[in-house]
Amino acid sequence: AIFLQNSLLRGDLKGAKKFFDQGFPLAVGDEDCLWSIRFYLTYLIRTGDIARGLRVIERHLPMVTRRTNSWTRMKYFSLAADFFERTDEIRPRTKKVRLPETLLIHEKGGRYSPHDLQVWFRNEATQLAQAFDRRNGNGDVSWELARDRALGLGLPIPKYPESPHSTAEITEKDGVHAKPSRGRRKSNLEKTP
Repeated sequence: AIFLQNSLLRGDLKGAKKFFDQGFPLAVGDEDCLWSIRFYLTYLIRTGDIARGLRVIERHLPMVTRRTNSWTRMKYFSLAADFFERTDEIRPRTKKVRLPETLLIHEKGGRYSPHDLQVWFRNEATQLAQAFDRRNGNGDVSWELARDRALGLGLPIPKYPESPHSTAEITEKDGVHAKPSRGRRKSNLEKTP
């Protein structure tokens, strides 16, 4: 799964297909492999394989909702949003989707518009990411979801957010003096006359 992700980062879809074909059969349906399923789903999003991607979501979503791990839920919901965003681009008609009854969006008829599913899953994932960001005091988790979205949809990878405070400023304020990063030293040198 990691090799597949690296191939996608390089834009090597041929290499990604090779790693998908080798790894996906080993991970599919295994609850202990949910962490890797997201990379395989990313590949299916990137290639626009709607039928196969929908089967992956329907098969693994019940496993995700049974878990109490917010990180797994957030990552999987975010990728589901990416998948339904791609689906809405390719085939925007409503379709039958088997969703767990525990999800608030669940409807008895089981027919959903891809756009509605994309919005619902994105909102759920965003709320979890923002909670992680608040706890951590940064925007890293939201950036990671944006990076995953870009990877799946073939968009440019967003720039990593700069921290509002440098390490040097934070440590000096706390009474600890640390050597600033190489990038910070370079920018400080450029500022000196």
